Amino acid sequence: MFFKFCSDNVSRVSQASCSALCDIVKKFNDDEQKQASIVRVVRKRYCKASTFKKRQLFVLMCGGKMMMEKEIFEKYFKLDFLAVVNDRVPNVRIAMAKVMRYHFMKEISGSFIYDAEVNDAVRLMNEDKCADVRIEVSDIEAQTSG
Repeated sequence: MFFKFCSDNVSRVSQASCSALCDIVKKFNDDEQKQASIVRVVRKRYCKASTFKKRQLFVLMCGGKMMMEKEIFEKYFKLDFLAVVNDRVPNVRIAMAKVMRYHFMKEISGSFIYDAEVNDAVRLMNEDKCADVRIEVSDIEAQTSG
């Protein structure tokens, strides 16, 4: 059902469904094979998708609750998520900037505020050629150590 809702043509439905990925992955904490299988499908269908809408959904799946699950995020999503900083479509990078802004500015004790690679991504977004990306991260102070 999760993938069905994420594929919905109504963008509000597909975007709202994204946050469920965290709970689905956590549900299979005792079955690493199933967990890894779900992650493989997400990577193939969303992270590596040819359409920017699906790559945006991948960014939304990684944000919020997922980033606060530090161990799961680092194990399965962190590197793919951070690679989005170089996506060719500005709307995907804007979505990432919004997720990062939320993590740094709104989430109390954000798990990755002092993470060197995440802060490197913020620095890159501050230099992005798209002004809308730069605006989203302009008030984030990238940290150097934790």
